[in-house]
Amino acid sequence: MSHFARSYKISFGMSPHQWLIQHRIDRAKEMMSGTKSSLMEIAIQSGFSDQAALTRTFRHVVGVAPGSWRRQNRAMRFDS
Repeated sequence: MSHFARSYKISFGMSPHQWLIQHRIDRAKEMMSGTKSSLMEIAIQSGFSDQAALTRTFRHVVGVAPGSWRRQNRAMRFDS
């Protein structure tokens, strides 16, 4: 592990790669909440290579597939 990566992890509590993945997931969530773009478009605009990569990573980090998250989030928005 490089000096930068060790220092970054000590300072921020996560590796630079983990930060990047979380940033991409957060961007995808914003887009799923605020647009009607397809998951494929959201994946590309969030920095993933394709929809499958977004789905795999999203499920690993968030615990549900992006389509499920989007439906749950949409339902919660309309219930408020």
